[in-house]
Amino acid sequence: MTEQKADNALMDKIIFTYRWNVPPPSPDDDDDADEDDDKMETVITSYNVTTMKWQLHLTDDHLNIRYQGSLVTDGICNISYKLFCDNNMEIELYSSPITSVVSTGQHFNTVFFTPDGFMDELKDARKTGAVAKIVIIIALLLPTKIFFRPFDLPLHPLNKIICEEYPIDLEKDFRFEFLNDSDLSIKCPDGTVPALKMVLNVSSKFMKKHFKESKENEFVCEHKIDVVKPLIIYLHSLCFQMSKTYDLDFVDRLLKAADFFDPVKKRQIFQSIHQSLCRKFVEELPDFEPILQWLRIAEHYGFRILSNMICAIISNKFYFKWVEIFPENARNTSNQLFREIFGFESPYCTHIFESIESTFTGSLLTNVSFP
Repeated sequence: MTEQKADNALMDKIIFTYRWNVPPPSPDDDDDADEDDDKMETVITSYNVTTMKWQLHLTDDHLNIRYQGSLVTDGICNISYKLFCDNNMEIELYSSPITSVVSTGQHFNTVFFTPDGFMDELKDARKTGAVAKIVIIIALLLPTKIFFRPFDLPLHPLNKIICEEYPIDLEKDFRFEFLNDSDLSIKCPDGTVPALKMVLNVSSKFMKKHFKESKENEFVCEHKIDVVKPLIIYLHSLCFQMSKTYDLDFVDRLLKAADFFDPVKKRQIFQSIHQSLCRKFVEELPDFEPILQWLRIAEHYGFRILSNMICAIISNKFYFKWVEIFPENARNTSNQLFREIFGFESPYCTHIFESIESTFTGSLLTNVSFP
């Protein structure tokens, strides 16, 4: 039974293997230097909708592998190394056993730390100068859920209840009495939504300003009822939930309407929409052209988690299509598609292009396999 559980746990992981060719100490190195020839390297592990950047730090006594984030709670890292006497790596001086290290969390950092004594052969060889080539083989075994549904992980910032959902019976909840007993009618192009002035006066920044200028019992709104009604319900009850089926046109109109009414607790409803979009994105995994519309919404409303997921899937699946429509000389506002996605002023867009590029090139050095 124990072996079966171990096998199941292993099958639920993706293996990222990286071969680090560590430069040996230079003959010109100062023996009295404060640092004992520490080496640093960056490794990219990217698959599906998640990209992770790891920092490797080789000291005299240990190899540290660190990820800054809270995604990894049960990862495993297998480490081994080989020492060679010649530059062609034909004469092997030493081959270490494989050590398996379990991750440890340190203030939202994930760290793999080699055990004491494991790097002694490498340490001695570096000091004596007998080694010409050093190869460290790192195999990160990471849970598949990180790369398919990262928001379901325990410490993920979107794995929480952001807004309370609607009660089963609205009529029995006092927060929804305004639906039948109101003093304000919000006239949409395709219908009317009831509301209470007193509530909107304290829950909507826009309506508070409006009531200073108007005492009318009707308010004409340009937004359609399918986006206005859930917003008005939220402004009265702080309850909100996205429908089970919706498209990006609905999301676009909903976010514009939310900007219009400007809720006092705007961050919560935006987070709830962001959460729903992330879940919908991994369930649908749209093709390249629709993905550009997803990116437009993510960029315009600052949905960084969704934006990072989109960048990962572009790097892993659509990189060549991406560089075809966005060559380096077209990554500016003279490109109409660029303007549609990023607008005229988007300081974060530089990060988008850099992220996609670094993920693609970094992933080429990391082998991905499944147990």
